[in-house]
Amino acid sequence: MKLTTGTLKKLILEVLSEERDLQHVKEAKMEDLSDVCYVGGSTHQLATCKIGEDKYYLKFSDSYAFSNPTDKSMQIGVEYLAYKIYQLYPANVPQGVEVVSDPQQKRIGLATAEMKGQPAGDLRHSFPAKDWVSSISGGAMVDIFLANWDVKNTNNFVVDTDTAIASRVDPGGSLTFRAQGGRKGDRFSGQAGEIKTMMDPNMRGGAGWLLSQVDMKKACEAFLSVSWPEIQQAIMLSLGEVSRELKNAGLDDQMIAWQDEVKQIMTKLETRHADVKDHCENTLSEM
Repeated sequence: MKLTTGTLKKLILEVLSEERDLQHVKEAKMEDLSDVCYVGGSTHQLATCKIGEDKYYLKFSDSYAFSNPTDKSMQIGVEYLAYKIYQLYPANVPQGVEVVSDPQQKRIGLATAEMKGQPAGDLRHSFPAKDWVSSISGGAMVDIFLANWDVKNTNNFVVDTDTAIASRVDPGGSLTFRAQGGRKGDRFSGQAGEIKTMMDPNMRGGAGWLLSQVDMKKACEAFLSVSWPEIQQAIMLSLGEVSRELKNAGLDDQMIAWQDEVKQIMTKLETRHADVKDHCENTLSEM
């Protein structure tokens, strides 16, 4: 599917139409949340809350981290999109991920279901990465595909020490944004250079120390199990869902910026997907 401005507008109109069947669309409003308790954070306001009886972590992008105020919403949308792509794979990410609209403060946020376990960084002495790294193999090539540079930070994994399974959380450093809210600019390109940079264990400050330990056969087979059209569909649905919550939050003026953001991402991901696909096919053929 070629992503044109006309295609984007048509999809958004369909999503916003009250006549459309929206059973697959998740939405939450601030008034739907209970037991909201805010704590401080360097990049986000972070809170715990409940949707129904389920515990979620709730965050809103912190305005001082962005030179462009619109980027507060854009990073939330991009992180939601990253989650939706990760969910296509056996990548161990939360399945409960909701865009939250807050019309009183004219903002959107992200609520993610609580995962069992503790941050891996807190367990580095008692339960080091070698004990759980194989469990993240199913999403390793997705980390590269999405340019999730911050996967090097073990606190972005929650480890269940009973099962030695680690779950990915907070992919806010994926795609067009850095983890601290800045934009990657041209460093997020249509070529998946991260195949080398994120897999090199000798690259200082990179993710290679971790990703070089995964089961590469499992990583490549998992990546090849999802087709580009399936990814396109997830992107288009995310485009519509975030657009809906921007409208609910009174941020209609940011919908064009969101369209442009998604158009840029989809264009680059198409060629990145081809790069990672070729790499995985070559890797498996040599095994």
